[in-house]
Amino acid sequence: MKEAFKPAWTYALAMAVGFYKAFVMQSLWNWFAVPAFHLEPISYWLMYGLYILFTLIYPSEENSENQRWDRLFKTLALCVPESQQDAVSELLQTQIDNAWFEMGMMVFGKFFSITTCLMIGWAIHTFLI
Repeated sequence: MKEAFKPAWTYALAMAVGFYKAFVMQSLWNWFAVPAFHLEPISYWLMYGLYILFTLIYPSEENSENQRWDRLFKTLALCVPESQQDAVSELLQTQIDNAWFEMGMMVFGKFFSITTCLMIGWAIHTFLI
């Protein structure tokens, strides 16, 4: 895969997982919160809007983690002697290339955990309630 497309594919995959997460949240809400609290069922788009709202209110720790890495790399660039900067740049580029794989695995892990929640919720809703 070309380097230029990796961020776009990662972003698209993360967006798809976000849409899927809203579907799972809607399903779990309608299966459990509606009968337990005598509420109205919620639509998909209303749940997606709430998902976006809560994502803005409670941002993930990934943003602060990215800021820490950014500060570390800037500090590293200032500390490395000029004669070693090419070697360090090559090493960092290797790490960056591996980071795209790790990000993809992280998104897949989120997808897997969300699917697990949906399956457990479905089993409880279908067989135990």
